[in-house]
Amino acid sequence: MIARNQVVGLIAGVVLIVAAITGALLVGRDSADSSPEAVVRSYLIAVYEARNASQYLDLFDPQDLEALEIEYGIAMDEVRDGLQDSLDEFHRGLTSEGISVTWEVGSTTAQNRTAETTAILTLTHPVHGDAEDTEVVPTREREGRWYLKAEILEAFLQWFLEWQASAVAP
Repeated sequence: MIARNQVVGLIAGVVLIVAAITGALLVGRDSADSSPEAVVRSYLIAVYEARNASQYLDLFDPQDLEALEIEYGIAMDEVRDGLQDSLDEFHRGLTSEGISVTWEVGSTTAQNRTAETTAILTLTHPVHGDAEDTEVVPTREREGRWYLKAEILEAFLQWFLEWQASAVAP
């Protein structure tokens, strides 16, 4: 006769195995079915939910990141740290004002291995109510995989290097 603890353990083991297989299938599906919408969704999660600069940088083509490192003479580790500081400061500001952000992925316009996807952001303030903002997120495809376009990161790099120069200047 099987003891109750053994049955519970067996059920828990089966649940963990099913969860692991499901997770593996979902991860595999995301990379195999890369799309502009999936990249934009991952971007919104990285910036507004996870608040994670590493996750955000992972959405760029590694070749683009390498080219930006060379062009701007700055290591991506330093960029990652600066981005994380900016994300942390941005979210501290939202929190101090009591603002929450929700988002949804909107429509996509694609042409010649590039696409623009709208992201609809809703900022909710406890006193002033909701404000909606639409962000157009550019992506590009290379070898069957979609990435954020490097121009997004390039704008941050220009600001970051100017900020660093002003912080060092006497």
